[in-house]
Amino acid sequence: MSSSPVQGRVFDRYRAFEKLSEATQTKVKEVAEALVNEKVFATQSVSVFSSVFGIRADKLVEVVLKQLNNPEATKTEAEAIVDGLVLSGVLAVHKEDAAAASKTEKFYENASTVLVPTDNKVAGRPEEHSVWSVRDGAIQAGAVKRQARLFGVKEGYAVANEKVKTLFVFTDDAAFQVKTKIDLNGAFVEFDKAVEHGIKVTNGNASLVIGVASKDLQDEWLNSIINAGATYREAFNEDAQNAKSFYELKDFDIQGKEVTMSDFKGKVVLVVNVSSQCGLTPTNYPELVALDEKYREQGLVILAFPCNQFARQEPGTHEEILEFVKQYNAQFPFFEKHDVNGANARPVFTYLKNQLPGSFGNFVKWNFTKFLVDRNGVPFKRYAPKELPFSFEEDIKTLLAQEPKSEEAATEEPKAEEPKTEEPKAEEPKTEEPKTEEPKAEEPKTEEPKAEEPKVEEPKVEEPKVEEPKVEEPKAEEPKAEEPKAEEPKAEEPKAEEPKAEEEPKAEEPKAEEPKAEEPKAEEPKAEEPKAEEPKAEAAKVEEPKVEAPKTEEPKVEEPKA
Repeated sequence: MSSSPVQGRVFDRYRAFEKLSEATQTKVKEVAEALVNEKVFATQSVSVFSSVFGIRADKLVEVVLKQLNNPEATKTEAEAIVDGLVLSGVLAVHKEDAAAASKTEKFYENASTVLVPTDNKVAGRPEEHSVWSVRDGAIQAGAVKRQARLFGVKEGYAVANEKVKTLFVFTDDAAFQVKTKIDLNGAFVEFDKAVEHGIKVTNGNASLVIGVASKDLQDEWLNSIINAGATYREAFNEDAQNAKSFYELKDFDIQGKEVTMSDFKGKVVLVVNVSSQCGLTPTNYPELVALDEKYREQGLVILAFPCNQFARQEPGTHEEILEFVKQYNAQFPFFEKHDVNGANARPVFTYLKNQLPGSFGNFVKWNFTKFLVDRNGVPFKRYAPKELPFSFEEDIKTLLAQEPKSEEAATEEPKAEEPKTEEPKAEEPKTEEPKTEEPKAEEPKTEEPKAEEPKVEEPKVEEPKVEEPKVEEPKAEEPKAEEPKAEEPKAEEPKAEEPKAEEEPKAEEPKAEEPKAEEPKAEEPKAEEPKAEEPKAEAAKVEEPKVEAPKTEEPKVEEPKA
C-alpha cells in the first residue's frame, strides 16, 4: 500500500496512470475527448440503469481501435488505451467487487465487464459529487467509521479536499454519490470519543463525527482537516486549564524526573517540539544548539519536547532519541515523548497554545513550532516550524536584556495607579485653565482658617458671610457651582465692579475670583469710611502681588475670610 495520505482505488489507479509514458497519457486524453464529443456512451452503450449508460469492455476496445485512426494500430494498443481510461478516472468498472479494488490493469479481459463514465453528466446521472470529482484538491482520503443516527457506527470512506474546503463522506472508495459533506470554512474540528480515534467537525448546526483505525491516523486526519479550512478547538487538560502562570506547569524529562517550570524563573525560555525524521530536522537542530551555546550563560534555556503526532516522524524510544541528537551535540533539556495536540497534550503546550494562538488557532501544525517566554514567565511570541531559530535572535536578545521583575515591584505596580485620583485635579484646570489661582484656592486651606477661627470677634459678623463661601467650600471640588457664587459678591458691590467690567472685563474676570479670596470683604466694613477708596481696582491690584507674595501668610486674617 502507498504511504500517501490519500488512499483508495480512485487515487491508487490515478497514481498508476501517472506512471505511464507521456505519449500514452496524451493518447488516452485524446480518445477520452473524442468519446465524449461523439456521444459514444449514449449511442453505442448498454443500459445499466434506467438513466445511466455504460459500454462493454470488448465493445469499447473496438471503438478505441477505430478512434486511433491508424491502420497499423493493434488491439493491444487499444486495450492499453482502455486501461488508461480506467486508471485516469474517465471510466470506472460498474459493480466492481472488493476483490478487484486493487486492480490496475487488464480491465478489458472480461468481455462482460461494463465500464461507465465517471462524469455524472456524461453518464446521465444527477449532478452530484463522486469520489472522482473530488480527487483534485484532496489532501487526505481513506476508510473511516462514521457515526450514524439509527444504526450506530457504519463503514465509510472520507475525503478532505483543500481546494473546495469540504469534508466528503461516501459509502465506499468508488462511490458515485456523496453520503454527507460538511463545509470546512468557519468549521471547528476537535478530537472526539464518540467513536474510537474519533474526530468531530462542527459548522453551525451541522456536525459530523468520523473514526479512524489508529491514533497516528487520527492525528493525520485532524491536521488535514485543519489544512482544508477548519479551526482547531482544543480540549484542555485540567492542569493547563487551571494554570494561571507558566511557572505553575509541570512535566517529566526524558529520564522520567518531574520538572516544574518554576525552575526556570528569571530565564528566557524557548519551548520547541522536536522530531528526528522531519525534513526540518537538519536545519533546526544545528541552530538550536548554536543558540544554546551562545546565550546559555546570559539566561537562555531551550526545552525540547519530542512528539510523534506529525507523520510519525519521531518513532524512536527515549534512548534512540538521545542517541540521535548526539550528532548535533545538543546539551539542552529533553522531555518525554508526548502529544502536543488534543486532550492528551502536555500541559506546557496546551497552556502556550492558548496564550499564543497561531494561524490555525490553538493547534500546533507541525514539528519545530516554537514558543518564546520572557524572564517573568510571560509568553512572548510564537514562531512557525519554518522559522529557523536564528531568524528571531533579536527577540531573544531583547528579552535577555530585560531584568526580571521582583515580587515587590509587582505589588508596587498598582500604586502607580493611585495617581489616578489626581487626574480629576488635572480636570479642574480644564474649566479654569487660565486660573492660576486654583492653587491659590488650595493655599487658603480650610484647616488653617479653622486654626484662626478663635478670632470669633471678627468672624462672628463675617461667619454668615463665610458660611456662604462654606457653601462654596466645595472648592475642594472647585466645581462650576462656585463660579456662580462668585457672582454673588458681584451683587454686593456691583457699583464698583460695573465700571471695572467696562474698563478691564477680561483682565478682571479672574479678579472676580480674587475677591473669592477677599469675599469676606469685611475688610471694607473695617474701613467702611474709606468707601471712597472703593476703587478696588487699586485694592485688587495691590492684592495681586499679595497673591504672588507669600504675604498671604500675613493676611491670615483674610484667609479665614476664605
